[in-house]
Amino acid sequence: MNQRVWFTAPSVVLAQQQYFFLSSQLSAHQFKLLTGMDNVDFWSTQEVWDAVLCNIDVVVSTPQVLLDALTHGFVNLQNLSLLVFDEAHHCVAAHPFNQVMQTFYHSLPQSGPRPHILGLSASPITNDKSAALETLERNMDAVCRAPVLQLQDYQKFVHIPALEKISFNPNPHGHSRLMTELEAQVNGISADQDPLVQKLRDTGRPGAQAKAATMLRTNTSPAIKQLRSLLRVSEWLHEDLGSWAADAFVIACLEKLHEDVRQGENWVSTMVPDEKIFMDNALQPVRDLARSGSLGLPEGTNISPKVHVLIRYLLQGYQPNLMSIIFVKMRATAWALTALLTAHPATRRFGTFSFVGAPNRARQGLADLANLHVQDDAFADFRRGTRETCVATAVMEEGVDIPALNLVIRFDGPANFRSFIQSRGRARQPGSTFVMMHVAGDPAAESKKWEALEQEMKEQYMEDQRLFAEREAVESQDEACDRFFRVESTG
Repeated sequence: MNQRVWFTAPSVVLAQQQYFFLSSQLSAHQFKLLTGMDNVDFWSTQEVWDAVLCNIDVVVSTPQVLLDALTHGFVNLQNLSLLVFDEAHHCVAAHPFNQVMQTFYHSLPQSGPRPHILGLSASPITNDKSAALETLERNMDAVCRAPVLQLQDYQKFVHIPALEKISFNPNPHGHSRLMTELEAQVNGISADQDPLVQKLRDTGRPGAQAKAATMLRTNTSPAIKQLRSLLRVSEWLHEDLGSWAADAFVIACLEKLHEDVRQGENWVSTMVPDEKIFMDNALQPVRDLARSGSLGLPEGTNISPKVHVLIRYLLQGYQPNLMSIIFVKMRATAWALTALLTAHPATRRFGTFSFVGAPNRARQGLADLANLHVQDDAFADFRRGTRETCVATAVMEEGVDIPALNLVIRFDGPANFRSFIQSRGRARQPGSTFVMMHVAGDPAAESKKWEALEQEMKEQYMEDQRLFAEREAVESQDEACDRFFRVESTG
């Protein structure tokens, strides 16, 4: 059997992108894309795996797919010639990248067949440069190499953006009528109304009855957890974006659930029909209230001060060729901020869309509004330049092929040094800007933290410059030698 190449990428979006690019460039080879969206969890026999991988030269997958296949013995690491880790800095701790290496690669005999390892990363470090790099090299059984001779060529296409900080004063407002009603309905719900609890209680199995008793004692069930999650997320949106965004999010979730119950769309895939009906009935008063009034426009006090500052900044710096990304932490924030900027009269011209990671359909809950078909179409428009603004989670920080931007805004702060570098690196156009939003009056330590990261990145850059200068000096030296070879015809 010919050995194959296995290419892993840490997200479904990135795996899909790499699959389409690689397969189009290497058309002589057979490629296969495998992600959790293919229901690989149900491929439980060797025959199924053999049929799927028959005549396949290159597999592109998320790391969990490879880890599960190795764990169950459906794939043998010794049958791979090359194992590629895209965004290889993830190969630490309990990440599936590292589990593949520690459990399967490092246990192979040194003298026996084992795949070559190729790790790709624009930022292999997080905070402690030396320790993190040494750990990564050890985990991957590889040596980190960076371009030196071609550094000047690369710099022609990379432009460090200017760093700006804009502050806002949080000014919390009370809940809207809709949020108050949602809170009352969710907090007033009882587990003994849940059909799952009733079903467990009616069964004769002791284990099921004990489970029902626990749900009744704690007033908790899977459906009630979903309702509480909706309330928790909407409260966060109310605090971060304002009452308009929170109300818009709640209304969208309620309508999706209602359509799921009416037409069986299986949007809330974690729940069976009876549980969806239970949730839909519990939220009926909230939906009635939403339908009795108009959401209106996002303006005035129904927008948080943080969003006011963001909109003012976008309008002040607007130009016809503006291409921007606004980074947020939560998927719900990406949806709600996109809805707000699309509805606001001053920003609707930006063609704002949201970009988040692909949800696991088997675990998609009530508070997840991601629509991949809409997202993919909007992203294609973004790359063509017909949309100007993207609100994205961290999935857009790494690897996703996007055009060079002239504005990147961190609506929510980076989680670590790597996130800081990755998101900042998206602003590659000459004269671009990287904006950090922060609460006014924050302790000086917070500002110093980012300034220290800035200095650390500059020091790393200067170190690369120094190595380049040394290498160039060595290669430009004339070697002392009294012997030479001359071609008479050319001199």
